[in-house]
Amino acid sequence: MLPLARPALLALGILSFQGSWNEFMLSLILLQTPDNFTLPLGLAMFRFQYYAIYSNVLAGSLFNSLPIMLIFFIFQRYFVEGVAYTGLKGT
Repeated sequence: MLPLARPALLALGILSFQGSWNEFMLSLILLQTPDNFTLPLGLAMFRFQYYAIYSNVLAGSLFNSLPIMLIFFIFQRYFVEGVAYTGLKGT
């Protein structure tokens, strides 16, 4: 049964990793010093009250999304298979 569930488990793993990688609110509550901030919190520091440094925000967004894109492209086949299995009706 586990070989049949591998695509679904890998899709779940990719989505869980993405959710924890982009976690904002929990990190904002728990972390106290800017030295420990995660990438989403660091990107939020570049936005000020009346202006934003868009070049730094866009460069940081690239570094924030690059690991997620690499993981998706490496495991793309399993992710697509896991999504395809969700639409199948069991007999």
